[in-house]
Amino acid sequence: MKTIKTIALSAVILSALLAWHSAAQAQVVYGQRLGLLAIFELEDCTFCEKFPLPTCSAPDITVLTDGRIIWTCNQGGNLYDTLGNVINSFSCPHEIHSTCMHNDTFYLGTSGGLYTLDLVNYQTAFIGDFPAGMPSEVGLYSLNGSLYCANLDNAGGRPIWQVNTADPSASVFIQNMPNGTLQPRGVGSLNGLMYFSTGNTAGFPNRIWIYDQVTNTVIPTPCTYGNTGIFWGVSVMPSATAPLSCPCVTSAGTIPGGPINLCNLGNAVASSAVSVVLQNNDILRYLLVTNTADIVNSILAVSTTPSFAFNPATMSVGTTYYIVAAAGDNQSGNINYNDPCLSFSNAIPVTWRSLPSVSLVADNTNLCAGTCSMITATLTGNPPFSLTYTTPFGNGTQSFSNNTGAFEVCIPFGANAGPLVVQATVLTDAHCTCQ
Repeated sequence: MKTIKTIALSAVILSALLAWHSAAQAQVVYGQRLGLLAIFELEDCTFCEKFPLPTCSAPDITVLTDGRIIWTCNQGGNLYDTLGNVINSFSCPHEIHSTCMHNDTFYLGTSGGLYTLDLVNYQTAFIGDFPAGMPSEVGLYSLNGSLYCANLDNAGGRPIWQVNTADPSASVFIQNMPNGTLQPRGVGSLNGLMYFSTGNTAGFPNRIWIYDQVTNTVIPTPCTYGNTGIFWGVSVMPSATAPLSCPCVTSAGTIPGGPINLCNLGNAVASSAVSVVLQNNDILRYLLVTNTADIVNSILAVSTTPSFAFNPATMSVGTTYYIVAAAGDNQSGNINYNDPCLSFSNAIPVTWRSLPSVSLVADNTNLCAGTCSMITATLTGNPPFSLTYTTPFGNGTQSFSNNTGAFEVCIPFGANAGPLVVQATVLTDAHCTCQ
């Protein structure tokens, strides 16, 4: 019997999730995360960030049907256009906890009761106090023709109240949400369901959730947003009315300079990236990678500066590596490579190379004055080569286009007998000089 119950429960949850997925198509959730307007496309949980918003302890966001955004913070707020420009500002005598458009009226739930905001002259008007037993920190949402509020503070039970818009003191308690450990940080509604976000508390991840008020059930959506920052002030709109359009601002910039060739095992040092653009929670890091087509999966080393040492345990001489700047969300001091606005700079090739070498062999080791011998040079390195050498009779320079070659050394007439020593003094290949 226990197994049958478990299967039945799983089927119910699966059914609810499938129903959510069907209802969520072509809808987006708006909220503020890390001082930026953030947006989820609920159909596939696509996430992006749009433009900066001022930060405060309890921000709230409401999206109007024309795509404009009303953002509140502490005792005031702004109306933004779809590009993030401030159109109008307003103030309120009390701290604003939540906002909601309900029956063509814009409501403010505050620590001092219920207010309205006139969207023509941007003046607030006091309606009345909430009941004594109703939590002051509320999240307003409009559902099925009524105005409700969900408790946002840390009190247990997460009570839902129906707000009396004519006399807020007559508002009535409806029920407690299940899973009282879930702490809604922003609420919104659409198509008969309430949406809310949670912080990473009581073991629950930062996630968008759905609350079915009729059945008093909470359904987790697949949409999560990492473990940095809370998604505040949720507002839900059909994407056909307010389309998901979030060009990423983050940029890792450009690293000036060209390829780096090192003829010893010293540090490879590139120039610092320029024209870098970081959002509120972004950081910049420098990566040493093996594959520019798959940067994240080919990282050998990470640094806060564009300087990298040769590591013989993971690297080899003569192999080309790349220094790349990366910008993205800060995740405990590291970049979150799942950041949808992750940005990489251009790549600077780096190669640690061996010094060139040469061996010299004379074709004829017994010479008389006035005669010559061919010297065969065998070279290691990358052609072309330039060899400077000395003999008892002077210096010479030879060029080689391949790794082998020959040149002639002659003994002058009248030279005294003795050893003929031909010694290489400087050897340069395509990348390095040995002397």
